Amino acid sequence: MVVRAGRLNDLANDQIYCIDTSSLIWAMKTAYPLDVLPPFWEKLSEAADNGLIVSPEAVRDELKVRDD
Repeated sequence: MVVRAGRLNDLANDQIYCIDTSSLIWAMKTAYPLDVLPPFWEKLSEAADNGLIVSPEAVRDELKVRDD
């Protein structure tokens, strides 16, 4: 599930969303490039810092080795 930036404010505190590698790569390469839409990535980071969005450690590992 990719969380749209506009929906981050609507997330209920009792819900946690799990994001996989392909969702992050898709968002960065197609819909929300970092240089075009930095607020999306800021909100995504904020949601992760607040525990609303999580990913398995394997996602971090995959993103480190991928050259996408």
